[in-house]
Amino acid sequence: MPKLYIALALTLAALVLVGWVADGKPVHAATLAVDTTADNAALTACTGAAGDCSLRGAIIKANSTPVNPDTITLPAGTYSIGGTRSDDTADTGDLDVTCLSVGCTSSAPLTINGAGAANTIIDAGFSDRVFDMATAASNVTALNLNDLTITQV
Repeated sequence: MPKLYIALALTLAALVLVGWVADGKPVHAATLAVDTTADNAALTACTGAAGDCSLRGAIIKANSTPVNPDTITLPAGTYSIGGTRSDDTADTGDLDVTCLSVGCTSSAPLTINGAGAANTIIDAGFSDRVFDMATAASNVTALNLNDLTITQV
């Protein structure tokens, strides 16, 4: 019986360590507030400063923390996406929702909330798919879309 308690204690300790990043700050789910309709992969800061969080940037940021369920909030507007096809990093073309960490096999869910289906539109303009889910067969990712419209107009 004592071996079971030791194993449980070690498992609990490992889970606690997983929840902390190298700088000692706890890791938890993020809410990323998009503040521009620009399709810009460089706008990944998502700190709340004006103009530092695009939809593409928020997805790239969420992909970099796959163990945390993230939420992206989109205000009303049309988010036109495009660019060269065939990358799997969300940098251009479709919005790849996947985990980018080495050895990652599953991601926590990503939720994107709009401001109403008539008010928040993601448009790929026939340049590519709108979303590309988990590029490897072993990579399981969930995407929840609420109160928005996806189109290829």
